[in-house]
Amino acid sequence: MTNQKTEKVLFAERLGLAINNKGIKKSPTVLCNLFNSNWRGRSITPHTARNWILGIAMPQQDKLVSLAKLLDTSAGQLRYGRSNEKTMIFSTDNFESEVSNTDQEFFMRYLNLDDVRKRLSRDVVSEFSKSNSKSQSNRRGLN
Repeated sequence: MTNQKTEKVLFAERLGLAINNKGIKKSPTVLCNLFNSNWRGRSITPHTARNWILGIAMPQQDKLVSLAKLLDTSAGQLRYGRSNEKTMIFSTDNFESEVSNTDQEFFMRYLNLDDVRKRLSRDVVSEFSKSNSKSQSNRRGLN
């Protein structure tokens, strides 16, 4: 067997990450029940969900799309590792970064705060950023 991971194993890793990001227990039964509660076609079994989680099998495209919606990601992200549908690219003059769906939702919640809570949130993030910068400088020996 080669050292390269198969497409199915990579899918399983991305599926596991999406499950964790959604805050769902990584269980075939939980995934099966969640999927079937939102799926209009023929139900899947816990064994099928287990095969997806373990990288033994991948869902067909229609199931993949439904699964992605349930997990607040895109079918492209689950299948290929990059989301063209829901990932936003943020760029400034010297910086470019992908903004995940989770971060976009966080930003939308921030925008709904009153002015006092927005300022408090900015102050907290600013302090975390300063602390993070100092920590990175210390690791590089730049203190």
